[in-house]
Amino acid sequence: MNTLNRYIGREVVKGAGFAALVLLALLNFFTFADELRDLGEGNYGLGSIFLYLTLTSPHSLYELIPSGALIGGLAVLGNMAGNHELVAMQAAGVSRGRIVWAVCAPGSAFR
Repeated sequence: MNTLNRYIGREVVKGAGFAALVLLALLNFFTFADELRDLGEGNYGLGSIFLYLTLTSPHSLYELIPSGALIGGLAVLGNMAGNHELVAMQAAGVSRGRIVWAVCAPGSAFR
């Protein structure tokens, strides 16, 4: 059971991290597009925009981690269902509650 928990946990963490990074990239893209309107006013150039994005990205990532954990967890479960891994786990005697617990345990670290 411990091996299965580690496998599910590792997949959920990878999926959550990837989803959070994709959300951060989207947020930075839209912020960049919004900041382009102020380009050229005073000393505000492309370097200033990239500096602003670089300095605000950690806070934005911190805010996006819960959403990334939810989206990543759902994507991983969907992928496992598509590959019939969940059926194989249940055929091996693992209950649905145990699978849910294995998904929620690493997800609670993201809150």
